[in-house]
Amino acid sequence: WSSFGSWSECSVECGSGFQSRARSCDKPAPAYGGVDCEGFDAEVQNCNTDPCPVSGHWSPFGEWSGCTAECGGGTRIRIRACDRPAPAFGGADCKGESSLTNACNTQQCPVTYEFQHRTSAKGKWDGGAFSGYFYTVIGTLGETAEHDCEADRELGGTDSCVIKDFTDIGDIKGLRIRNSGDNTWRFVKISVTIDGVYGGMYEGYTSVDDYATVTIHIMSDPANPDCGRKSLGCWADSPAGRAIEGGIRFHSDNPIDDCERYAQERGFSVFAVQYGHECFTAANAEETFEKFGDSKECSDGTGGSWSSNVYFADTCKPSYECGRQSLGCWKDTLNRAINGGIRFNSENPVKDCEQLANDEGFSVFAVQFGTECFTGSNADQTYQMYGPAENCKDGRGGYWSQSVYKTGSCPETPECGRKNLGCWRDDPLRSIQGGIRLASDNPVEDCEKYAVENGYAVFAVQSGRDCFTADNASNMYQMYGPSEKCVDGKGGTWAQNVYKAGDC
Repeated sequence: WSSFGSWSECSVECGSGFQSRARSCDKPAPAYGGVDCEGFDAEVQNCNTDPCPVSGHWSPFGEWSGCTAECGGGTRIRIRACDRPAPAFGGADCKGESSLTNACNTQQCPVTYEFQHRTSAKGKWDGGAFSGYFYTVIGTLGETAEHDCEADRELGGTDSCVIKDFTDIGDIKGLRIRNSGDNTWRFVKISVTIDGVYGGMYEGYTSVDDYATVTIHIMSDPANPDCGRKSLGCWADSPAGRAIEGGIRFHSDNPIDDCERYAQERGFSVFAVQYGHECFTAANAEETFEKFGDSKECSDGTGGSWSSNVYFADTCKPSYECGRQSLGCWKDTLNRAINGGIRFNSENPVKDCEQLANDEGFSVFAVQFGTECFTGSNADQTYQMYGPAENCKDGRGGYWSQSVYKTGSCPETPECGRKNLGCWRDDPLRSIQGGIRLASDNPVEDCEKYAVENGYAVFAVQSGRDCFTADNASNMYQMYGPSEKCVDGKGGTWAQNVYKAGDC
């Protein structure tokens, strides 16, 4: 044999191949009958036995995670792994991102309003499930929708309710309260928090009679209200001709509060107190009170001898938008303040006397001694003739004192009737599942009928004729936020008027 030659190249670059080398039987070659060389003319061995590098490949993306926010714009993520296969033995990693992120729940967040309120035990409630009060929050930029205050209807108690609304109202200014039944709610304190932050409060005594609607001021700093009573100083008066027209309106032991109330009830902005107990006010008092110049004779805020403490009346007081309005407790005598005498006696005098006044076209009526009704054509001008009283009880007057009211009426929408929940955006991915249920030239009534027949509480009308409703519509219709494109209560382009179905 000659010597073995060099090894051949390996059959593979990695993963275990083989190589060979050869020799020849030629040193010398067999001749003249000599034998061949013994053994093999070639050798084989393994080579490049290290594993080959494995490049990584991605698995499919997983499911989206939950959104980081319920509204107002959050994010969600889904991930994939570089494990099909994973890189090994120096192989390359997967190219690209291991996760995807996108926006979610971009719809506007509702504002959460919480009301802590205390009512007086002197109200009236029959315990009816559908008899309570509704709140509308009023701000510098607008107001919320009307919301049911689903709180304990206890008289003389403290409770709270929470409402959520999408309307941007700016800074809170007031609260409209609508009484939804034949009851009387008397609020003595209401505090408001907005998204958990103190927003302001009302403190006083506001009576909201049957079906009445009242607006109260909510003040961020009740101790220093920008709408409260303001002193205009001490000013001289003269017997030659009063600085404020109308003369002495009445005498009172609590002249500032009583004179202010008198002015407020007549819409007068300015009033004055003189001699410690006399009340002066008139429609033009703001223009005339300085007529005789200033004075230094006032004392304790209640004026003095021919000198008046003058005030701007408090505009923080509740305003009645509709419904019966209490005008306070006023004295009476045998020479009746209200002409016509006792009209009748009744066990339900406030309601029955108001009905009589309405039937006769009288704007003011009074109840005295718990059962007696007084009203007349000029009652609004004469009921304060003898000054304020303090012994009225339960809104039914007292001994020679009368609880006086201004008549009023409000729309009495039954609790079970259809309610407009506003105008809301829609999207091709529909906020209310189930698609268009029907199209109609009378869509509100027909869609409501469909919803009631199928046991659905909420329905919507879009594009003037399309009906949408589903069992979870009450939870979903606000998904894409409010819209301003609804027309005539029948929605618009990708906008829907949403209603709570009536179940009367």
